[in-house]
Amino acid sequence: MNSKEMKTYNFLKCATLFLAISITWSQSHAKQTQPLISNDTQQWRSHHQILFQDVDTKLMKLSGSTVLAGFLCFIAASISSAGGIGGGGLYIPILTIVAGLELKTATSFSAFMVTGGSIANVLYNLALSSSSRFGGKALIDYDIALLSEPCMLLGVSIGVICNLVFPEWLVTILFAVFLLGLLLRHVKTVSCTGI
Repeated sequence: MNSKEMKTYNFLKCATLFLAISITWSQSHAKQTQPLISNDTQQWRSHHQILFQDVDTKLMKLSGSTVLAGFLCFIAASISSAGGIGGGGLYIPILTIVAGLELKTATSFSAFMVTGGSIANVLYNLALSSSSRFGGKALIDYDIALLSEPCMLLGVSIGVICNLVFPEWLVTILFAVFLLGLLLRHVKTVSCTGI
């Protein structure tokens, strides 16, 4: 990029950031004409609030297996971060087998851990891209990120809906089939390259 394109690119980034902040902080002056929550929705919310009150009483106890699962998840996060993958395929078996969590709870914790690792990696790579060590080039390819993000969001949305709708045994079978497919694909790749 020449200097004119770089200035235009930086201006567009700043303008987009300013627009996003101003939209977030702006107040709506619209007036509500009719209630948004119907009676059926209110009944559903009150029923599910009662169900979630039972979940709040079941706090996760700090035990040896929980500490071991935390240590193994830390090691898995280090390996997956170095490899550039999220690590969800490592976290979920650790949390279900070692910590003894249900699959749906382990999936939620795994998504939270992957998000934290992704934020840490992005911040680290943004700090590295400003150094002259890599010739001033960015380590993050923003074009690929913009192309892949809608597909990832769609996949996450479908996955969340399936996780809520499907029974526990079906989620477990689908997860096992998914991991088996990844394993076979990896073995095929390694056998073809001869590593």
